[in-house]
Amino acid sequence: MPNAILTWTHALEKMGMQRVDAERAAAELLEAMNTTAATKSDLIALKFELYRGMLAIGGTLCALLFAALHIWPPHL
Repeated sequence: MPNAILTWTHALEKMGMQRVDAERAAAELLEAMNTTAATKSDLIALKFELYRGMLAIGGTLCALLFAALHIWPPHL
């Protein structure tokens, strides 16, 4: 049994859980943490996508502003 599962099992047993249930709960908890936790590279990729999205929105707003200023005020 890996050390982390053993540590969690002991902690759950101290709280009154039966050993079999504590082992199962600790294994499930560690499995969930290993499969769903975001890594540093995941966060960096998300940050890059957010910046890219903000740049796209900013570029679109600049283009709309330029177009609006080009047609306003009306040229007589």
